[in-house]
Amino acid sequence: MIMRDKISFLLIVLASLLVLWFSVPLLYALFRPIMQPELLAQLFADSRFRGALVISISTAVLSALLAVPFAIAIAYVLAFLRPRGAILIETALVDVPQTFPPVAEGLIYLVLLGSDAPINLIGTFAAVLIAKFFVASPFAIGFVTRKFRDLERSDIPIIARSLGAGTGTLLWRVLIPLSLRDILGGFSLTFARAMGEFGGTLIFAGVIAWKTEIIPTYVSRVSAETPLLALAATAVLVVFSTLSILTFKSLAKRV
Repeated sequence: MIMRDKISFLLIVLASLLVLWFSVPLLYALFRPIMQPELLAQLFADSRFRGALVISISTAVLSALLAVPFAIAIAYVLAFLRPRGAILIETALVDVPQTFPPVAEGLIYLVLLGSDAPINLIGTFAAVLIAKFFVASPFAIGFVTRKFRDLERSDIPIIARSLGAGTGTLLWRVLIPLSLRDILGGFSLTFARAMGEFGGTLIFAGVIAWKTEIIPTYVSRVSAETPLLALAATAVLVVFSTLSILTFKSLAKRV
């Protein structure tokens, strides 16, 4: 009993240290600008920040919306069709992009879709979207694939097939409704990750006001001269990402 209490105490201490490690910088980033309202006023008075905010949100939303149908398609293929090399496919689509250096991703697209390629997307809205989709969509793919695998192991698809359900009916009336919580979770994390994307976008899309500049690149640009203004922009980014996750978690509980 004493040993168990000591272990419990140790686990509580370790958990508390981890909570402090993450919460202190986040809380500082949020509350420091609040203590200086003039910073937020200066931030939103800056036309370039407003443009970066619009580009950040629009490309993050589009990335998440695009990720959902692709996630459903690949999840069905991996869970129900189980092609050869399924593990390799899943690793390439989920694990590798999450661990791949974003700067390297941006460099690859810079060469693949750059000035020497048949299609040049450097410095375009599409370049921002492509860079964000690469790093963010694996969250949706991973969520939906795990859920589809759980459903495939159950008797539900067999029962649906025995009642005459084709692939379309199985997908739209069985799999998607039962996976709605995971789809929403994947959407929210894809959006949040896309909001924070920096390296690939910087290399591939560049920093052009009201065209390719997003909040992370805005923060990078102004941090040297006005670090507190950059901190205020970071706080806005954290708020949007956190609210998106909390909103979709709340919606998922009602599904």
